[in-house]
Amino acid sequence: MIFYFFLVQKDINSVTGMYALVIKEVEFAMINKIMKLTHGNKTQVAKILGISRNTLNTKIKNLEIK
Repeated sequence: MIFYFFLVQKDINSVTGMYALVIKEVEFAMINKIMKLTHGNKTQVAKILGISRNTLNTKIKNLEIK
């Protein structure tokens, strides 16, 4: 989605909040993929990502990952 956004964006000067948008998309894709690879084992996911399990749970909630 981000790359498509850049392709269709006419005025890059009107863009705000790009960093947060990119981080959110990358985190979602990364956590979602690792969750699938570990069969939902949050302890393993947190270890792979180098974050605490509490931080992972917060990210899962905020990103609305099922």
